[in-house]
Amino acid sequence: MTAVWGSALLLVALAAVMVRSFVVADGLTWTAWDAATGRYHARVVSLRSGRGIVGIEVMRISTTFKPTALATGEEGRTNFVWQRVEPSEFHLPRETIWQRAGFGRTTHAQPISGVWGSAMKSFTTWMPYWVLIGLAAIAPAHALIQQRVRSGRRRRGLCPHCGYDLRASSGQCPECGTPITETTPSAAAPPPRG
Repeated sequence: MTAVWGSALLLVALAAVMVRSFVVADGLTWTAWDAATGRYHARVVSLRSGRGIVGIEVMRISTTFKPTALATGEEGRTNFVWQRVEPSEFHLPRETIWQRAGFGRTTHAQPISGVWGSAMKSFTTWMPYWVLIGLAAIAPAHALIQQRVRSGRRRRGLCPHCGYDLRASSGQCPECGTPITETTPSAAAPPPRG
């Protein structure tokens, strides 16, 4: 049941963030530098949200030159940066029907122009929030349907677990062994017709 509540909370949070994404575009970037081999390597992971779309980009940068943004002794340090921009600045390719629907991915591997011995590789994927909202809605919807089915079975004098007719039973369901509770009608209360 905890998973259902967690999924329901995630559903509400995703819906709120989706609505927000039409007002402001957000980006959260994590960067980690490493200089163990004499070269500088960066791992960058960015989570971006805007215009009803959420995307993730994973980038690797390799260079022989120390980046100007990296102060002495900061190798191995990680940091997070949050950015906020207008949704109109959140541009995605719209060449295929899937990209127009909000889905896509790109992969790039190229040298960094003007910097000898440097390269960048990146992988980006994105999808509309409604996909994530739909996935998060599965557990709460299933729990709601199961609750309604069990409630209907109890009203009709059936076992809430397996649906076996309990009118002639006492103690527990002869089919699945579920204990008959006071809320489960017994043989004294025939099921309503209809």
